[in-house]
Amino acid sequence: PEKIKIFLIVGNHDEWSAQKSAPLEAFRGHRYQIATHAVCIVSTGTAGYLLAPWGTKIEDIKDNLKILPPDKPRIVIGHMAVREADRFFSELDDESGGIDLADLKKLPCDAILLGHHHNQTKLSYRKHTPEIWYAGSLEVVHDFSEQDQQKGWLLWDVSKNIEGHWSITVTPQQVDGPLFKTVNIDDLLISDPASFKDVYLRIKGELSLKNRPLLQNLLQILPIKGYRLDITLTGKKTHVEGLTQGQPTDILRDYLTRKKIPHQEELLRIDTELTQKILQEE
Repeated sequence: PEKIKIFLIVGNHDEWSAQKSAPLEAFRGHRYQIATHAVCIVSTGTAGYLLAPWGTKIEDIKDNLKILPPDKPRIVIGHMAVREADRFFSELDDESGGIDLADLKKLPCDAILLGHHHNQTKLSYRKHTPEIWYAGSLEVVHDFSEQDQQKGWLLWDVSKNIEGHWSITVTPQQVDGPLFKTVNIDDLLISDPASFKDVYLRIKGELSLKNRPLLQNLLQILPIKGYRLDITLTGKKTHVEGLTQGQPTDILRDYLTRKKIPHQEELLRIDTELTQKILQEE
């Protein structure tokens, strides 16, 4: 069978000097094709691709697009922070991987598929401009920082119609994951508990002494996976933050179950042993 090439495009977290993590070295020497610090051109039977790693300048993209076959769809895939897209994202002007949305719209290509922001979002429709997408991240962050973001990936189809013209169709795909919701305590007390089924819930606001027993009783019956309290107790001027139901082991079990990872009990046992060992050392 024909071998499938996999291209990994370097992002802002992938180099040894990157922020927090650097997985790039783990892939060197494997069958993956890596686009490093320079633009990479790939031509197939149906399309031409320009792969743009983090930090690629718009001038380099323009110059390299001229190399791609003009009679086939041209697709840019890159790791970029889009600027001047206030209704979508807010970027610093001096961010090294930043490119203006207006410049992307002027590129002579058919689609621009991006990584960097974790929210799957369409930035431009194909009316005299390329179709521009953020694919979104595959994993859901296990906190409330990305609670309203759609996670997923992009599937595109390149085809030729009966008249012999090429076209590209981009179809966003979504992934399932744990739901994180934030609710004001006053709204929570009058809501249907069933509306919070299987979510991780953050409860914010001021809690009166009168409503304190109501909240305590409600937390016993809510069909949630966990909760975090970020509340102020009125009358005592006490701020409560970070109380949580659901231990790290419960979160790990939920993750392993959703991903259908085998040997779950063995992995959970190892997790428990490591946790106990760390606590004993402390």
